[in-house]
Amino acid sequence: MTDRTYAFIDEAGQRSRSAKSSDHFVMSAAIIDEEHLPDAASFLDKLRVDLGRRPTDHLHWRNLKGHPLRVHAVRSMAQQEWLTVSSVVVCKRHITTGTEEMDDDRSYLLTMRYLVERLSWLARDRNRQLTYTLAHITRFKLETLREYERLLREAPDCQVA
Repeated sequence: MTDRTYAFIDEAGQRSRSAKSSDHFVMSAAIIDEEHLPDAASFLDKLRVDLGRRPTDHLHWRNLKGHPLRVHAVRSMAQQEWLTVSSVVVCKRHITTGTEEMDDDRSYLLTMRYLVERLSWLARDRNRQLTYTLAHITRFKLETLREYERLLREAPDCQVA
């Protein structure tokens, strides 16, 4: 198995579980098979032009001001046959891990685990190796992520393929 599938992951919503935070947290991935990475680059170049952005601008939902721009972006993405999107939506108020307290980092990591499990199944079914890239996570240490990945590899109940 040498072909790769790439997943570009970002989240929406707040990780916090304060009384004022939203009830839900969403983590999504744009999934692209290796041979379609040039198609994705061309698509993003065109989409930037359509949205009136500069060639080097990062496209982010919060920077698309106005409903028409957002509708155009979503419709354009939906027309790309090489693009798959997968999301995990969790209700933060109902997440538990038994006896351990669920802080912001643990909530994020559990949601990521659910998404990576599903992404790994998709890659396995396509006979591909999965590579994922996380968007920048505010107030989150890379060491925390690496330690969690290590724990997942050792966890007997982990369903990452």
